Amino acid sequence: YRARRDALCAAMTQHLGDLFDWQVPSGGMFVWATARDPRLNTNLLLEKAMAQGVCITPSSVFDPEGLNHRAIRINFTLNDAQTLATGVKRLAAATRATLAAIED
Repeated sequence: YRARRDALCAAMTQHLGDLFDWQVPSGGMFVWATARDPRLNTNLLLEKAMAQGVCITPSSVFDPEGLNHRAIRINFTLNDAQTLATGVKRLAAATRATLAAIED
């Protein structure tokens, strides 16, 4: 999975670097990314991302109280490098749209 992880993280650096913080995982199947803007609700982001054909897991599902809405978990094991890059571009557009809706 190393090549897929690296492809995902490279695409994230290019398209999401101004929107999220994350670390390249040393193992596992996921990247955990935290939104830089505390107003971003990743439950809302999930809706916009799904409309773009991208599935992420919002952090609220990992919080017993469901209050953490600022992070996402992205799986990199299923898709090839090109699909991951396309997905990250779409996720970036969905993130920007979600943030724009907050500002309106």
